[in-house]
Amino acid sequence: MRRISDMAEKKSLKTILIAAVLVIVAVAISVGATMFVLSGSNDEAEGEEAQAETVVPEPLQYFSFPKAFVTTVASENRARHLQVFVALAYRDSAVEAALNTHAPLLRSRLLALFGRGDYMALQSADGREALKAEALQVLNDTLAAEGAAPVERVLFTNFVLQ
Repeated sequence: MRRISDMAEKKSLKTILIAAVLVIVAVAISVGATMFVLSGSNDEAEGEEAQAETVVPEPLQYFSFPKAFVTTVASENRARHLQVFVALAYRDSAVEAALNTHAPLLRSRLLALFGRGDYMALQSADGREALKAEALQVLNDTLAAEGAAPVERVLFTNFVLQ
């Protein structure tokens, strides 16, 4: 009898030993897989951070025309006047020199554009936004023709329509 009990004990001990080895192997594989996955995520995150650092835009800078643009705008029953102060937003610091150099040309083109405005259209916010978009296009076309970088936005710092 003793022999059967010794054999059962050895078999039980052998089963426990095999189970313990399998648990240890499973834990080791799990830790290894986790380390592999996490090391790949860190490389991607570091790569994204490095790319984000290289794409940081320059801060926004502003150029203001010193005098207001004053012109007559079309109206059905009488002459109406527009007075607008204009500022330009840009990021490329080289644009400032181009704006100073070509200010008379830019001012002339903007004045011609504003003079074509319609009184009724300019009374609405949509009409003023459309005028800003046209002004941006005129300015950037003129700057491109002169070999300068574009401006990002046109701002009306004061807008009076009478």
